[in-house]
Amino acid sequence: MQPSAKSPGIGLERTNSHGIVSCPPLPKKMERLGFALHEFVRTSWVSDAASQVWHPRLVKIVDAWANLEWLSTLAGLRSCAIVLVPPSDFVERAAEWAQSGLHCLPLATQGTPAGFSAQSLPAEAGNTFMYRVVVGLSSEVDKLRHAYDSQDDVGIGRLVGYPGCCTVAYRERWVHERLEDTTWPAAVASGGPFGDGRTIRLRCPPQNNILWRWMGIRAVPHLPCAFTCERSAHLGDDFFRLGRASGYNQEMDWLSEILSWPVEWSALHGIAEIKTPVLKVSTRTDATALKYAVQVEGFRYPAEGAKGLNFPYQSCAPSLGAQLVSIRSSKPKPELGRAADWYWSDNGFSSLTAMNNAHAEIVTLAVNSLSDGNRGPATVLDLGCGNGALLRRIKQLTTMTVPFGIDSRPLPISRSQEILGEYSRNLAVGDMFDCEAMWPPGRRYSLVLLMVGKLRDEPPASAARLKEHLRSSCDRLLVYASDEALARFNQDLSAAAAEVGLRLEEWKDGRKVALARVL
Repeated sequence: MQPSAKSPGIGLERTNSHGIVSCPPLPKKMERLGFALHEFVRTSWVSDAASQVWHPRLVKIVDAWANLEWLSTLAGLRSCAIVLVPPSDFVERAAEWAQSGLHCLPLATQGTPAGFSAQSLPAEAGNTFMYRVVVGLSSEVDKLRHAYDSQDDVGIGRLVGYPGCCTVAYRERWVHERLEDTTWPAAVASGGPFGDGRTIRLRCPPQNNILWRWMGIRAVPHLPCAFTCERSAHLGDDFFRLGRASGYNQEMDWLSEILSWPVEWSALHGIAEIKTPVLKVSTRTDATALKYAVQVEGFRYPAEGAKGLNFPYQSCAPSLGAQLVSIRSSKPKPELGRAADWYWSDNGFSSLTAMNNAHAEIVTLAVNSLSDGNRGPATVLDLGCGNGALLRRIKQLTTMTVPFGIDSRPLPISRSQEILGEYSRNLAVGDMFDCEAMWPPGRRYSLVLLMVGKLRDEPPASAARLKEHLRSSCDRLLVYASDEALARFNQDLSAAAAEVGLRLEEWKDGRKVALARVL
């Protein structure tokens, strides 16, 4: 496989722009040694089965991405794209671009990288080389050439459509600090270290997971300033949509799945190891005497993935959550039947049937909303989640959904963490109106579930604070009310929602569930 080199970025390995935003301060830097290894990329698969299934898929994703790089200019996602082209393909590619109304201009030659390359390799006599080519509309290509000649990194970033915050971060880390690898500072900017201070575990949108870049696998053409960068995540969404619109539905499904797996990057003595469920990559990084590690949590795991006790591998033994699911999906044993009463009583219901009936309309609307557009992994937040039974049902019907929940009662939350197993870290005890941890910078929820009566019963200032979070960090809001609540309000759902500053969308008389918008 010949993966694409790093999105040939600024300088061209610097980066982005679009309204410059200063990057987050780096509270901790790697203690670097004074040497650097040569460029190399080595790959080893965990098994023949993993290689047979996923190697052909990686090749197809890389091929698709090579086209999406320049197709993004036709789609208006950015003004220009910078691609690497072997001399044998240049004439054919130039003709293809011309037929599409695009202009191309070689900027430089460079050596052929074995994979992702942190630096442009010099073209050497007798060795293969590639052209670094800018593709775009004629006027934009001329602007990029001028920015390139004048070493205007910000100008280059703006023309190739990179987020401004990432351009600033890249200049700081790459140009000024002369880092070989920006993984560690990007992780520091995403969340604080834990343990010995040299390991960071974090969650990020799959679009921002750039730890597969050494294999040419990525959803954005740049290095995000942080794993949680919201602008990068939105750009990744755009590229996923472009991929599907361009006929690469299968490749986008595979890409989305891969970027949703757990992955670990570690650095020691100038060598980085990237461990994934199906393969391990060794490459060069900044030389350090101490080990640094970044662990990106995933919410999917391939059937061909390795089993193991340490991150990022999945344990051979079923989790407690999996055991509970197995128990509840089979005929319960007599001794477990009485203990299972909490499954519905935690959520205020008299029986399992009563809970399922109350949840049915909510689940149907939630599943339809999450399926609309088929945009890959989705995040669902249940405000007042109880023991997670509603989230569990939605998760069963939408396999690519990542559940989050908050409830003020510790016991139901502890049970939700059992029920939802691998997502236990997403479930918190707290006040939904005063829990900033559920709304970290860069996180955006695909769908939020809210009982409308909660807003009615809350002081105006607290309700306004929650509504502002919903307005800024939520794609869709699903509101609902029980028959008892509507009788108490002496209103239908539309009137109850309007009273707390919400407007229902496509609501029908008599319905107790609807999508809503914050006014």
